[in-house]
Amino acid sequence: DSVLVAHQLVGPKINRFIALIQHFPTTKFAAIIDNTDSLLALEKEAMNSNVSIDVYIDINNGMDRTGIEIGQGLNELIDQIKPSNTLKFKGLHVYDGQFRDSDYDDRHAQVEGAMQQVLKLYEDLKNESKELELVCGGTPTFSSHLFHAYRICSPGTCVFWDWGYDEKLSEQNFQYAVLIVTRIISKPTEGIITIDLGHKSVGSENPIDKRVKFLNLSNYSLKSQSEEHGVLEVDNWDELKVGEVLFGVPFHICPTVNLHDAFSVISNGKKVDQWQIAGRQRKITI
Repeated sequence: DSVLVAHQLVGPKINRFIALIQHFPTTKFAAIIDNTDSLLALEKEAMNSNVSIDVYIDINNGMDRTGIEIGQGLNELIDQIKPSNTLKFKGLHVYDGQFRDSDYDDRHAQVEGAMQQVLKLYEDLKNESKELELVCGGTPTFSSHLFHAYRICSPGTCVFWDWGYDEKLSEQNFQYAVLIVTRIISKPTEGIITIDLGHKSVGSENPIDKRVKFLNLSNYSLKSQSEEHGVLEVDNWDELKVGEVLFGVPFHICPTVNLHDAFSVISNGKKVDQWQIAGRQRKITI
């Protein structure tokens, strides 16, 4: 098994990462870097702990969120890694999450266009080291990178899928694996129902009309949310009963998962297991 931590390690995170390496010796861990200071800090702690760390250089391919741009600074960073006794240069990491066009052909053209400079660099580096790897993209650009065997894809959302990408990435034919269960708790006035689904239960960083889609309710609109309430305007108010269950698909599954302690696993209409969501903890003790 291998794990690439695609979030540059700083401060005490470096020592906790090294503790993971030491605690799970059969798992191959790797980190990303995009600057000299991070390289030196990682190298120092690796040396102090007598461990070797695989590193990928994070490339800024136009998203301008993390990474180093292709140029002299990148070349110097590569040259600094090569003689290290504790850091092993494994390849390049390229996250191109800025390409989210709903038209696949347009998105594909943007992805491949932006990759040309990266690919030239990658080929030049492989002339020196055949084993170097190229880790590419997330979920939106997965549809492009998967056609190239030499690119290691790193999609995430498709594990559970959500309404947002289902609407935007029509070429990715995944099915919803996670639903939110909510109930009607009040019918305060005609045409309005209130459910127990607020900010604490579903990702709420998007506008009110892009938070949750209900599979067993039609002709409705989510009008507002507070911490523990969701207020919906509905056409079939007379037919709906307090206590009735609604099944919702999150618009954005990632922050939604982070709001819950566990998944209830359903098979053939029955709960058969429960999976703890350990990753939502602010600190996991090793």
